Amino acid sequence: MSFKKAAKLLATTSLLAASPVVAQQLDAPKRTNAKPAVDEIVVTATRSETTLQKTPMALNVYSGQDLLEQNVTTLQSLQAIDPSINITQAGTTPYVAIRGIQSTNTTEVGNPSVSIARDGFFTSRTLSLGMSFYDLDRIEVLKGPQGTLFGRSSTGGLVNIITAKPRIGEVSGYANAVVGNYSLFGGEGAVNVPIGDKIAVRLSGFGRSRDGYRKITGTNFVQRSEDDKSYSGRAQILVRPFENFDILVRYQKDHSGGVGPVEQAAPFGVIYNLDPNNFSGTVPSSADLDVERVTWVGNLSDLPGDGTLTYTGGTELFKADIVTDGTVPGGTTVNLTRSETIRTVNHELRYAAKPTDALSLQFGVYYFRERNDPLVAKVVLPFGAQTFNYDVVSTSKAIFGQASYNLTPEFKVTVGARKTWDSVTRTGSNTGFTGVTTVANAVPNKSDKFTYRFGLDWEVNPTSLIYAKFDTGYKPGGFSTDVANPNNSFGPETVQSFELGSKNRFLDNRLTVNANVFYQVLDGFQARLQSGATVNAGKTKTYGFEFSTSARVAELTKIDFSGTYLHGRFGDNVVPFLNGTDGTVDVSGKRLANAPSWVLVGAIEQGFDIGVGLVTARVDGKYSSPVQYANIGNPDTTGPAYAIGNASLRFESADKIWNFQIFVRNFTNEKVFARATRQRVGSAFLNTFMFQAPRTFGAQFGVRF
Repeated sequence: MSFKKAAKLLATTSLLAASPVVAQQLDAPKRTNAKPAVDEIVVTATRSETTLQKTPMALNVYSGQDLLEQNVTTLQSLQAIDPSINITQAGTTPYVAIRGIQSTNTTEVGNPSVSIARDGFFTSRTLSLGMSFYDLDRIEVLKGPQGTLFGRSSTGGLVNIITAKPRIGEVSGYANAVVGNYSLFGGEGAVNVPIGDKIAVRLSGFGRSRDGYRKITGTNFVQRSEDDKSYSGRAQILVRPFENFDILVRYQKDHSGGVGPVEQAAPFGVIYNLDPNNFSGTVPSSADLDVERVTWVGNLSDLPGDGTLTYTGGTELFKADIVTDGTVPGGTTVNLTRSETIRTVNHELRYAAKPTDALSLQFGVYYFRERNDPLVAKVVLPFGAQTFNYDVVSTSKAIFGQASYNLTPEFKVTVGARKTWDSVTRTGSNTGFTGVTTVANAVPNKSDKFTYRFGLDWEVNPTSLIYAKFDTGYKPGGFSTDVANPNNSFGPETVQSFELGSKNRFLDNRLTVNANVFYQVLDGFQARLQSGATVNAGKTKTYGFEFSTSARVAELTKIDFSGTYLHGRFGDNVVPFLNGTDGTVDVSGKRLANAPSWVLVGAIEQGFDIGVGLVTARVDGKYSSPVQYANIGNPDTTGPAYAIGNASLRFESADKIWNFQIFVRNFTNEKVFARATRQRVGSAFLNTFMFQAPRTFGAQFGVRF
């Protein structure tokens, strides 16, 4: 489908949705107390509070309650309900793609293309993200570059994780316990306690224990991989001594251990005919992660211009010890140990004037620093060993601002800009298999970029919005991890993105229809080659359309349907990629990795009022067309199309104090790939595969007060 056809489709959809004739053909429920199709959700995608339907950009929002009910407890499980994100597992580390833009360099010198923010705290490491999916207010998935207000490394988009905050003057809380197959046992909960009329404390936590999905048979051992042994605790205190001043401080401690995700190694050329439950001859890993994070947010309002000054800061200490040990097909023994300590600091000072009928304005400064000291890694193969010992320091500084002005009550123009300065320095040494030690180049890799945004909004009527926007994004460069030449560096990548969209509500807010088309050009694509090197491979182009609909067709009946069409290709004259053997392949014009053409997600909920409470049956599913997992575009690195379904039956008491639910996810036990690639280990060429979760089922019980 061409971009012009997609644009025509958006225009047609918007016109049909806006047509009173078509709207009148849908029978609205007659009961005046019926619920709206979608509640008015407050989001902060523009760094100020707006409703989802009034926010002129493509984003998906999920409330903490909805995520809990749908058993979405990890970043990987989020993609089961969101058509816009695709997640690939790289060893123990997941990385996210939105609209075909992603980063496959998850090492100490790489940066994500889709930024992850937890209450405004940015981190480049995604290993511990699964321990933040509890006691949530909401998760926002912003699509396309966020190069102005969020800035750093967000060339593809942003996943914004927002936890529930303390509430002054309120005693409340909840507890939720879950059991399931694979010996799953876990739970989460929170309690909110006021201290006088100016202070509130919120304590929350979660724990989870589950056996591994995969049975591994190796030399003299049998074990299971992809288990989950993790827990986390969070303490928050909100102090509001004056009406115009408050400060919120959070402390969170995470731990996870066990046998991490494992790759199924197979003889070269194998396509799909694998058992995702029984792995033989694989290389299992174990990972122990410990994270401590302290963040704070202070707000001082009633400043000149009726503005608010917000200071957001934080620091995180991340420690990881990863061990990989085993024998791959062909008899090659692999042993890898990796230990790293990462200290990350965020600071942002932002002023936002209170929006008026004509103008809204905000500007600020930002600072980020990450130090990986030390990073110690050693890989041992039958023919030798290689050792890394590095100290890596990355810094980012930026100034930014954005303003919106109402030309008329219906038309608004927005302009924004950000200037960013980045630097990464790596010192230390690399001792190769030949015994030769190479000292890392201590000269910093520096880059800077001016990014900007321009947008136009037209409020057609109080329930319909049409918008157009142009954004640019930027991600800094770094150093190569090529074992043969570790001092090579790569430059930044940049993106330009155009988006045209429409957001609409009809039938007394019982029907929501949103749609958009987009076109993106990324230059300097940072591609990680099989040798370990990262290079600027060239240009990529993506275009497509996205849509979401939600309808409450009866008081207790709700239907949701959303999807994404994506055309993502490499440009011409792209750097040749290693093909997994001893040769190279020209990928010019080939499909991008992690960018399926079609992704569709649908759900239906039916409630039954039984007097003592409400029973809700829910069935949802996701379809994805084939996914290419490696940039080389070969059949043996392509996952087939798949469709997965989930179902649940939930009871909630009439007073909404307690609930009980039974659920099953991936009820057809579909074999869904999480990664497919080629590898060379010693003299052996292998295909390696990873898989998403198999069928899981269980029950959960919850109480609220």
